[in-house]
Amino acid sequence: MTIIETLLKAKEYYVKGVSCTLRFHNLTKNFVNFHSIGNLKDFQAATPPSLFIKPDSFGDAILNASKFWSSTVNLFYTIKVNDKPYAIHINYIWEKETEGSIQVKILDEKNDTLYPQKENFVDLYKSFEINENSLPFVLNYMASGSFVEILIREK
Repeated sequence: MTIIETLLKAKEYYVKGVSCTLRFHNLTKNFVNFHSIGNLKDFQAATPPSLFIKPDSFGDAILNASKFWSSTVNLFYTIKVNDKPYAIHINYIWEKETEGSIQVKILDEKNDTLYPQKENFVDLYKSFEINENSLPFVLNYMASGSFVEILIREK
């Protein structure tokens, strides 16, 4: 193999990255709607998120991340429960395939109440639950490197 061929293979290996699947389980009676992906300079969408996640179903997004550096992705979803809309913001930072953290925040219909109230990044392989009295649902999440799982269910 020539030096140019080797460099092209190295570039392909770098650009292709490592796949990361984000699975969003919707165990409510309502549709969860995909709104947008934030800055995509670190991740490339191999399979974009489902536009709608039906009740009692799940939707996957498959993203390619860097094999060498930190990659950050922001995903935004909305759900309407009892005629009240809520925004769900997912912020996932993944580093070197074995390190990283995830944070999920929920905004109420007027975007004036944030749940949880404080910054709460959760390390890989640890789960977290958002279960506020004023929310009509419970949201659980966990990241394990190449797989992120989010589950929303009614109370």
